[in-house]
Amino acid sequence: MQTPLQITFRHMSHSSALEAAIRELTGRLDKYHDRIIGCHVVVDGSPAQGKHQSKQASGHGHYSVHIEVTVPGGAINATNSPPKHHEIVDAYGALREAFENAKRQLLDFAAAH
Repeated sequence: MQTPLQITFRHMSHSSALEAAIRELTGRLDKYHDRIIGCHVVVDGSPAQGKHQSKQASGHGHYSVHIEVTVPGGAINATNSPPKHHEIVDAYGALREAFENAKRQLLDFAAAH
């Protein structure tokens, strides 16, 4: 990667363990496109609708992960699927799903260019 990985946590505290997982998964993206210029990962820990508990206390909410990967000639934007009604999504599950989406998009992009 030409530019350093950017990681943003929204509506949640910074997590060193989650950051380490992001760095590991981002490193794996090089297998699917060898000329990645940059990557920005946003983890949003918005609390579940209708919940009045603090995420710190409950550990649950609707996590969304957005990944923007810049490559020569374009960029891909990948996210995890939005959770279904009353579905509890953990941050790691959301992260894996978003990176799987990014992997598919990078393979498609590389095949097309």
